[in-house]
Amino acid sequence: MRILYKSGNFLSGPEPVSCHGCNAQGRMGGTVATQVREGFPEAFAAYEAAHVARGLRLGEVILVACGARTIANAITQRYYGNAAKTGRIYVDYGAVAAAVRSLDAAAAGTTDAAGKTVPPFETVAFPLIGAGLAGGDWARIAALLETFSTRFVPVVYTRDGRAPA
Repeated sequence: MRILYKSGNFLSGPEPVSCHGCNAQGRMGGTVATQVREGFPEAFAAYEAAHVARGLRLGEVILVACGARTIANAITQRYYGNAAKTGRIYVDYGAVAAAVRSLDAAAAGTTDAAGKTVPPFETVAFPLIGAGLAGGDWARIAALLETFSTRFVPVVYTRDGRAPA
């Protein structure tokens, strides 16, 4: 499906599911991750519990029903860091593709990490997943979102509501 761009915060729009990229190290410290950790502590708790219990796999999505919104913790990078400072790309494009495919399957309805019902959904809100601190190429990531989202519309939130150049 084609990406719909909007301005604002991906955590406060009308979409029932908000997906962000996470690392496989059990740490949420980046800008977006901190917003999730502080705004939806149950989403962080489920992510941390999965890390402690079995480790986190690239491409995995940990869904957590948080009232009217479901948070999708997508494991899109093995390690974390600031690509602008280190010159290293942290996002794993294969993991992004796997996570979007997993979300696409869940769009028909599923259960979350605690066994709570996640009803079917038609839209998923994203930040510029993988293209911030993780250093990924947005054009490449956008192509993955559009290719593998066949049951939901990806809604990407940016500051000005436009696709990055």
